[in-house]
Parts: sequence; structure tokens; C-alpha cells
Amino acid sequence: MEHHVDGDPRGSPETDPAELITPVANPLWNNAMNKYLTVAIVACLATAFAAAPSFAKDKKDKKGSPEAMIKKLDTNSDGKISLEEFKAGPKGAKDPAKAEKVFAKADADSDGFLSADEFKALLEHAKKKQK
Repeated sequence: MEHHVDGDPRGSPETDPAELITPVANPLWNNAMNKYLTVAIVACLATAFAAAPSFAKDKKDKKGSPEAMIKKLDTNSDGKISLEEFKAGPKGAKDPAKAEKVFAKADADSDGFLSADEFKALLEHAKKKQK
């Protein structure tokens, strides 16, 4: 292998390109590196796929939990849902008259508000009705 004055072999017409990248040209090094990369990629993919269901579940639990729904509907943050807040929600916006009837049935103590327990009971009733 021929060297320039500064020791840099690049650009020399007699330089064998394989000598410049000796570790890559070495089949034993390639096999070891391929095995290492394969194991690393498989480990990363396995970790990602194993964690994916738990991330999806956490997101769904937080977004679809009764507490999260109450917090979203309870626009004045008083800890209970008024008829107006209920009707402003997605179901109430579709059919306000039906929302009023559902609200009246769910308001067990007839105080004009849905407590957290009343709202959770409403959700349970709706789940059973869907089945």
C-alpha cells in the first residue's frame, strides 16, 4: 500500500480500496457485525411491540375513564354535571331532547346535577344496554 507524504492513502492510484475499509472487507468482522445488528434490531422491535399495548391501554383508560369524561363535561369545575353541561357534550349536541330525558333518569336524587356516582351509573347502564 502506497502512502502520501502526510500519511493519507486516499487518492493514490495504487491504493487498493479494500485496504482502506479493512474491517468492512473482512468477512469475519461482517458476520459478527451482522449478528450484533440483527440482535440489536430484534431487541428494539421486541421492546416496542411489547410496550405498544400498554401505551394504547393507558391512553384509552385516561381518555375514556368516567373521571376523564366528568372532568371534560364539568366546564365550571364544580365536581358535578349540570343539565346544560350535559347537553353541551357530544351526545347532548346530537339530540338535546333525548339528552334531557337521559339526564332526568340518571339524576337519581333529582337535584338537577349528576354526581360522579350518578354519571358512572349512567355509563354502566349504557354499556349494559349496548351488549
